[in-house]
Amino acid sequence: MGTDATDSAEFLSRISDQTKRMTAIVRTLLDLSRIESGALELSPEELHVADVVREAAALFTERITEKRLALAGIDGIDARVRADPVALVRILTNLLDNATRVAPEDTVIAVSTIEEDGMFSLSVQDQGPGIPSQDFDRVFERFFKSDSSRSESGTGLGLAIVKHLIQAQGGTVTVASEAGHGATFTVTLPTAP
Repeated sequence: MGTDATDSAEFLSRISDQTKRMTAIVRTLLDLSRIESGALELSPEELHVADVVREAAALFTERITEKRLALAGIDGIDARVRADPVALVRILTNLLDNATRVAPEDTVIAVSTIEEDGMFSLSVQDQGPGIPSQDFDRVFERFFKSDSSRSESGTGLGLAIVKHLIQAQGGTVTVASEAGHGATFTVTLPTAP
């Protein structure tokens, strides 16, 4: 009888986990739909980029510790940008989620910034499996997962959200990668006046 109770508890736990996962996917799809349709109201303000990066990185402290990852470059960021604070945190959260998920243990995730011609660029670089060049055009599509990341968890919606949140603020997002040698995602926004 104890085995039946244990099996039932495990089965219910799996059902609960899958329900939570599906709920998260539905919420993310609704958010993406609001962003794409322009129904999401953004309130840009001047932000200190290092503070926003630290806020997003704090969400991954446990994963960074477990995988013994180093997060480099944050202390050197002294830039300000004009952006919606909630949207920018979400953008960085999605980029750092991907980077910390695919990064091998004992590697570095580098965050860097450049200011040029009234534009601000922030890059997140990992040392993961990289992305094949034929996937560059599709990596920001809904549900697309590159072959190198298919075994990893995730919905394939994070980069689509990044793309649309950046575009809604007059910016761009790009990827540079070589299969087997990591990936660098770069978001570009207007600098704060």
